[in-house]
Amino acid sequence: MKDTKGRFIFIDGLRDLAAMAVAGFHFYNGGPLREPLSNIFPSPLSLMLKYGWLGVEVFFISGFVIAFLAFVLAIVTAYIIYLLVEKPSIELSKKFQIEAVS
Repeated sequence: MKDTKGRFIFIDGLRDLAAMAVAGFHFYNGGPLREPLSNIFPSPLSLMLKYGWLGVEVFFISGFVIAFLAFVLAIVTAYIIYLLVEKPSIELSKKFQIEAVS
C-alpha cells in the first residue's frame, strides 16, 4: 500500500520498528540500568530488547530492497520506452535509408 507520496507505508513502519528496536537495544544493554530493567520488563520484552541489534539488518535490507526495486523499475521503464518508441523509429529510419539509396 502506498501513500500519496508514493512511499510504502508497510516498509516505513517496518523501518520505524527496526529503529526503535536498535534504540531499545542500546538503552537496555548499553548502560547501568540493565539489571533494574531486567527485573521490571517481562521476559518477552527483555528478549526483544536483547536482540534489538537485528533491527540494523532489517533497516539495511528494507532500504536495499527499496533502492533495488526502484533501480529495476527504472531499467524496465527505459527498456519499454526503447521498445515502443526508439526501436520502431530506428527500423523506420533504416527502411527509408535503404529506399533512398535504391
